[in-house]
Amino acid sequence: MQLTCPDLFALVWHTPLTRLAAVAGVSDVAVKKWLRKRGIPTPARGHWAKVQAGLVVPRPQMPTMWPNVAPVKISVAGQDELEAMLRDARAAMTTCDRAESANKSEESASTQQKFQIRPPNGASQTLGDPNSGGSVSILDQIDFEAISAQQRKVDAILRIGECSAHLDDLDRLKVEAWLAQARLELEKNDPARILIQRLTNRKPPD
Repeated sequence: MQLTCPDLFALVWHTPLTRLAAVAGVSDVAVKKWLRKRGIPTPARGHWAKVQAGLVVPRPQMPTMWPNVAPVKISVAGQDELEAMLRDARAAMTTCDRAESANKSEESASTQQKFQIRPPNGASQTLGDPNSGGSVSILDQIDFEAISAQQRKVDAILRIGECSAHLDDLDRLKVEAWLAQARLELEKNDPARILIQRLTNRKPPD
């Protein structure tokens, strides 16, 4: 049986590390080495106590990019329990992702309603366009999807930088040079900066 990076992430945020190690037939030290090599975050101290107490404890977002590391090979006599544990972990991840997505949609709708513009004269307008009629929200001018996509790219770049730490000096320099170019391109095409420039007719401060 092989465990990929997403598999390990799902398992470690669904099952206590000591339990996972016991089922996998290895020590918890070995599991920690697997996770550290792949840059997978682990629950903080007290996490599982809070879960057992019925508290909702947020987990980090699963990375979209992983280091080029081979899957972990598990060879134990009884793999059924580990496979069942993995199925449950994947199902829990899917349920959690759907709930987070629904919450974000509700928050976005609530925020847009909260910031609806209603000038004293009764004619609604949008920021930067005083001639606009109707009831239009300032937030309608913000491309939330583009800004969210930009943030994901920034997170991915940070993640790549973290994963390159184990490389030798020459390879790490190559990755750092690529990351520097990627950051410049991201900054140039930042939708938030472009919006500020359009609304103020000036270049946003660096």
